[in-house]
Amino acid sequence: MKATDGIVTVVDHTNYNLTMDEAAQRLKNKQNVIAVEYPDFSQEHLESVYQDPVVLTWQDYFEMENDEIIENIRLYEQFGIYE
Repeated sequence: MKATDGIVTVVDHTNYNLTMDEAAQRLKNKQNVIAVEYPDFSQEHLESVYQDPVVLTWQDYFEMENDEIIENIRLYEQFGIYE
């Protein structure tokens, strides 16, 4: 899979091992996070139930409190470090 932040595109070999709290903390500390939404089991072909990963950029969350960040990223199931 590929992920992009609009400037750089990377091939996704990410280990999605961050918790939602850790992802929120990274965003608050000016670090980008890669994330995948919950699977869409309504897909006709079950091999494509997971959405492509997206890059959550810290600029979108920097002025929010941790609780607000967590509320905004709840639609994602998995989080990883974006390098």
